[in-house]
Amino acid sequence: MGRKKALPTRQLNNLVAQFKTGYFSSEAEYRPGRTLAMLENVDALHSMVLADHRIAAKKIADILEISQECVGFNVHDVLDITKLSAKWEPK
Repeated sequence: MGRKKALPTRQLNNLVAQFKTGYFSSEAEYRPGRTLAMLENVDALHSMVLADHRIAAKKIADILEISQECVGFNVHDVLDITKLSAKWEPK
């Protein structure tokens, strides 16, 4: 007997309130994020990784003044580099 997942009460109340005000769109709205800020640092991040393969993500984040999550996104998804036994290596 499987349970069906329901929306949390707060989320359901927010949706009802939006529908009452005349908002009927089912598409997600554009929400500005940090994507541009993350991508601006790719060149600097890439040069740092090439200069020192053993540099830590925390140190990169401190130098570039971005979050460690942004560093991870840029290194793994944008630059396609993984960390193998304390060294950043291209896949």
